[in-house]
Amino acid sequence: MHKRNFRCYSVILLLVVTLFAVGCAKMAAVYVHVNYVGESLAPTTTVDVYSAKDDIKQEYTIMGQALGSGTALISDIDDVEKKLIEEAKRKGADAVLLTKPDGASQNRMIASFLKYK
Repeated sequence: MHKRNFRCYSVILLLVVTLFAVGCAKMAAVYVHVNYVGESLAPTTTVDVYSAKDDIKQEYTIMGQALGSGTALISDIDDVEKKLIEEAKRKGADAVLLTKPDGASQNRMIASFLKYK
């Protein structure tokens, strides 16, 4: 009878450890959310990336704005930047102007999606 209880507890312990490991793996996944407001055009394959308005030498129109934010402790600003660039391509932008809001955390960024004239 004692061996039977030990086996039962072992199976339960293994199940609990497995569920815990799966839960931790899902929590560790990087999640970045992009909220976009603006026009959507035919997708582009590349975009020019700017961090300052003065660096943009071509004439352009702003086709939309996006806010990218990542999970608090896991994603960093590079993850957010990559996701904003992907979204800019999907929306048909020629370029993206990336800026950090004043006082923003390490995982938030604002992007203007640009179309060259």
